[in-house]
Amino acid sequence: MAAIVGRIAAPLRKKGLDIVKSFQTEWYNGNVQTGFQMNNFGSPTSLGILVGNTREIWTPFIDWLAQNPTRVIAPDPFDTYVTEQVNSIVSEHIKDVRTEIKFSHGYKAGHGVAMQKLAHAAGLCYLDPEFHLAIHPVYGPWIAFRAAISVDIDASDQVWTAASNPVPDEARTEILSKFAEAMRETRARNPERWKYWAEFRKSIPVGQDFRYSDLQILYHHTGDKSVLAHAILERQKELASSKAQSAA
Repeated sequence: MAAIVGRIAAPLRKKGLDIVKSFQTEWYNGNVQTGFQMNNFGSPTSLGILVGNTREIWTPFIDWLAQNPTRVIAPDPFDTYVTEQVNSIVSEHIKDVRTEIKFSHGYKAGHGVAMQKLAHAAGLCYLDPEFHLAIHPVYGPWIAFRAAISVDIDASDQVWTAASNPVPDEARTEILSKFAEAMRETRARNPERWKYWAEFRKSIPVGQDFRYSDLQILYHHTGDKSVLAHAILERQKELASSKAQSAA
């Protein structure tokens, strides 16, 4: 089981998908309705793998776009990137057993995987019951969940450990205030409500050293493709500067 997880962890990390957490599918399936369950291939102790990312995904994603700028015209270039990388790596490195992949961007009402609940069930993050966000003990809220992989292999050697709440009590008043503001602006359909959600995340003290860049925050909240064009230009300048320094 560990060997299978290890096969995909390193190549995923190179693509910026640096969160890989194994678990027994029953840990998650036993806590959600049927429509949200993962395929366990008939065994409650079958292997599940949660794939996610920290801010480390931004540079590989922008490099991928820069290699072929026409990729920007896809309906959602980021989802396309994630889908291509995960599908390619799983098909290349897990050939000997059945697998099924469900992506977070494929989530629909009554169907898909509840990724935050999965992160909590797998012991990766603590899902706060008041502001409904999964918090990682190191990265805080600066983490995202992209894919849930079912693998037809036994994972009964996995030991479940509950994730503890990493948010200090003294920070909760401010966090809940920011959460309430974001909810209020969302209900009011404020076109700039994303700014309130960004401030909400920033109010959580855990993981501040791993906060997304301003461009990454802006793109993830708005989907504005002009942000990608700007990021590509910045990356090209960075690479050109690095090349010039190496040649000097």
